[in-house]
Amino acid sequence: MGHTAHSKETIDVETYLRGELTSEVRHEYVGGRLYALVGCSDSHNLIAMNLGSALHQHLRGDPCQVFMSDMKVRLRIASEDVLYYPDLLVSCDPLDRARYWREQPCLVVEIASETTARIDRREKLLAYREPAPSPGRETSLEKDMLSPSRKGAKRSTPLTGFSFATFATFAPWREPFSSDHPLCCRDAGIR
Repeated sequence: MGHTAHSKETIDVETYLRGELTSEVRHEYVGGRLYALVGCSDSHNLIAMNLGSALHQHLRGDPCQVFMSDMKVRLRIASEDVLYYPDLLVSCDPLDRARYWREQPCLVVEIASETTARIDRREKLLAYREPAPSPGRETSLEKDMLSPSRKGAKRSTPLTGFSFATFATFAPWREPFSSDHPLCCRDAGIR
């Protein structure tokens, strides 16, 4: 999702959280400043839905919870509160069950696009890595990497590294999740 600056004034985190309950527009909160979220493309939504469905199926019977775009991640970075709405998040910690956010997700997914890539690759990647609760690996996936021009490219290898902020895994994951997954980009006009 893209951002637009909402105000140059700062507010405290409790005021923000109360306001989000009734606001018609969602906002991310970074150190007292609000950033309004704007809509997403059809391919962005289809990729999120397909990944969310795949994760939900993969975790069936597990105590883990999969959330899509309306659950916040709450971070504390350099004495500042930061709350983002990632495209997907997975929470497996039974003690991390606040009603409107998670603080210890084991997986956070940001689907990078042209309008969000700068924030996703820099600000959010650094923020998500800052409070890493346990050793893990980070993986990345970007819509551009799945474009039709890459149809002939080798796709059987899981994507690893962290050059983009699309997947950031904060805990060991059961198995690699790759762009080959049959649900990843089906119907998104990319594959």
